[in-house]
Amino acid sequence: MKIKMKQKKHRQIKRGQITIFIIIAIVIVVIIGIILILTKYNPNTNNNSGNSNDEGYNIIRDCLIKTGEQGLDYIGNSGGYYYIPEKSTDYGTPYYFYDNINLMPTKESVENETSRFIDARGSLCGYFDNSQFNVISRGNVSTKTIIYDDRVEIQVKYPITVEKQNRKMSYENFNIEIPARVGIVYKAADEYIKGQMETPDGICVSCINDIANKYNVKFITYNYDNDTIIFNLIDENTKINNQSFYTYSFAVKYDFDSSNVGI
Repeated sequence: MKIKMKQKKHRQIKRGQITIFIIIAIVIVVIIGIILILTKYNPNTNNNSGNSNDEGYNIIRDCLIKTGEQGLDYIGNSGGYYYIPEKSTDYGTPYYFYDNINLMPTKESVENETSRFIDARGSLCGYFDNSQFNVISRGNVSTKTIIYDDRVEIQVKYPITVEKQNRKMSYENFNIEIPARVGIVYKAADEYIKGQMETPDGICVSCINDIANKYNVKFITYNYDNDTIIFNLIDENTKINNQSFYTYSFAVKYDFDSSNVGI
């Protein structure tokens, strides 16, 4: 009889302990819920990764768009490079064809070089001219650039926290699309260099005409020295960085008499 009573009492104690644990768990869940709600609706904090109606976000994004356009303009005039390679003219134009060797960078390389430009200069977009905003913290800029035929997509990661009228706002991800036929112009340059490899002893004039018509671009060339010609590919359909056309430049070094011209 005593054994049965002890077992019954033990079961009651065990049930009581389980009940206490359940109550504690419920209390913890309620507390966590309250904290999450207060954090989410705290009027003094706003975690924002891309609200087009947010003034601070738009100021930074507009600045990054301008930086992106500057980057495309700079990289185009530099033949796809942020840092000029060793095989370049004194003016900084890279050789795409040198001693019968194709030195043209890949499209992925041009994308990376564009990202390097934005990484280096994009942080300036965290300095507000608008005195209403106070920058609390800013991190490093990390960029990924994707070049398509008729547009360039730029994904910028730039963690920054600003404050306005005692309200803190945090941003990080900025997705930008710039209408620019960089991919088309790159294809035109690539096609010319491949044609040049087949006619290494002279300029392929017919190649220039065919490619210009195919991609709706213009070739402007001038002599750099006796055996080097600078090529400027002009796209009047792309207008970025306050320019009326887009320019992509590269140099070709020949081993020929200036009278030799491929047809």
